[in-house]
Amino acid sequence: MDQENEQNRSFRLPMIELVLIIGIFAIISVFLVRMFMGTNRLQKEATDLSCAVIKAESIAEEIKNTASVGEAATQLGMISYDNTSQNFCMYYDKDWNQTLSPSVNIIVVTSTITRGETGRMVNANIAAYSCSNVEDTAKKDALVKLNTKKWVSSK
Repeated sequence: MDQENEQNRSFRLPMIELVLIIGIFAIISVFLVRMFMGTNRLQKEATDLSCAVIKAESIAEEIKNTASVGEAATQLGMISYDNTSQNFCMYYDKDWNQTLSPSVNIIVVTSTITRGETGRMVNANIAAYSCSNVEDTAKKDALVKLNTKKWVSSK
């Protein structure tokens, strides 16, 4: 009888250890999955920020190199979103490729012109958002905001 109890005890101990080890691995795996999901989210945010900065800087350079914001918008394929010649938007998909219709990302350009005696100051505010419509930008924080100015002298 003692021999049977001894064998039972020797069999239970490795089973308890095995169950504890499996439990510990399960708990650790939950933390690892959470960590990898957080890392993936941060990588996506960093990629979006990088692409937004590059696109906004390209638009700013185009505005500086053309005669007007409207001309730059036409060359870039931007869309006037409020039927003025000063406010434009450009839609992008999740990989920051330009699209013609609302998608996942948007860049909004608002411009003002201040006229003086010897010329005019063109001020363009460029903002990139991770949303699909211009109306949604009021509720969102911009990924990047860029302000560019250009003096155009009158001749």
